[in-house]
Amino acid sequence: MAGAPIIEIRELGRPVRRVVVDRAIEVGRECDGEVLSDEGVSRRHLRLVPSPVALSVVDLGSRTERWSTGCPSRAGCA
Repeated sequence: MAGAPIIEIRELGRPVRRVVVDRAIEVGRECDGEVLSDEGVSRRHLRLVPSPVALSVVDLGSRTERWSTGCPSRAGCA
């Protein structure tokens, strides 16, 4: 990858956020990383982990499945 990946977070009624993923970032409703307001998202939902060749999505044991880019997060294809 050329440089750190950038993700875009879109939530209804909120401004779009662009986040540079230059280190592992946790995502969820109550976490130390990127906080989302969606009640369908677990408190600690997933972790984004960059590497020199890819961006990995690690499910943190959430009980909900959220779809991203057309496939469930548990499928590991987001």
